[in-house]
Amino acid sequence: MFRNVLFIGNGLNRCYYHDLAWNNLLKEIASEYNISMNTQNSFPMEFECIINQILEKEKVPSDKIYSDVKSKIVSHIRSVKELRNPLHERFMEIPVHAVITSNYDYLLERAYNGFPCIDECSTNRQKGHAENKYSLNRYTTIKDRRFYHMHGELSKPDTLCLGSEHYAGYLARIRESIKRSDEENKINKDHILEIMRSETERNTWVDLLFNKDIHIVGLGLSQCEIDLWWVITYRAFLYYTNKFDARNNLKNKITYYDIVSDKDKPSLEKEILKHNLTKQHVVYTPFTLKGDNYEKSYQEICNAIMDSVKNQTPYRNNL
Repeated sequence: MFRNVLFIGNGLNRCYYHDLAWNNLLKEIASEYNISMNTQNSFPMEFECIINQILEKEKVPSDKIYSDVKSKIVSHIRSVKELRNPLHERFMEIPVHAVITSNYDYLLERAYNGFPCIDECSTNRQKGHAENKYSLNRYTTIKDRRFYHMHGELSKPDTLCLGSEHYAGYLARIRESIKRSDEENKINKDHILEIMRSETERNTWVDLLFNKDIHIVGLGLSQCEIDLWWVITYRAFLYYTNKFDARNNLKNKITYYDIVSDKDKPSLEKEILKHNLTKQHVVYTPFTLKGDNYEKSYQEICNAIMDSVKNQTPYRNNL
């Protein structure tokens, strides 16, 4: 079985589909409801601010507004003209066990299998189809490759993880799925060992970050991504404390590929990755942006991952 997993963010989309940038999606909503938007806020916080402005204007405020706004975002994504995306196609040639994406669309699935219709991807859903809000267990299998939409997907609008409330609830689910604590908050040691040793049949997308080699591409990894940051820092905690014999059981590697420019100011998140979570937890791998050509930089990253995967040697029989 392949031991590698691609973790793909919105960066690849933005090379071809500029309207799919998160801020553009919120601008569309703010414009439709004729309300203001603060681009300095984090994405989840600004989503909540927009929701509250809409509620303030409504004669009969209702929490149904969350579903309404998410449905409008789905409509906006569907309206974007779909172009051929050579980056998607190239990345999908890398032999991997699974693809995790923070995107809501099915463009990666289409690049992998050439779906003529965007909704056909959702009809092949194999696991977690009953999840109506969170996206922990749900994946689609296409030609023996799993596709996880960690922050929701178009065919299930209520699963779109946008606001702080959704992120917070999701994080609680993720923590419990890993720890499985009892009434006295005692962590289930055997369950965590099963995850690290890849012995569980459950295989949520979170599990994969403990037992597969992860290649993170096109993901800003800002501090608002509290779900992913918790997984990464908890994994580091297990290793450094050697809790549950983690140093002998955490054998996988997480690599974060970053495109850097001289124009960019160093972010706190990147400093954390480079200096506090390196080596055993997240390998920070920068690629220099050449002439503002992000597409070329992503192609270089793709080639680097392809070479890495081809040159790997097995480190555990059950992976």
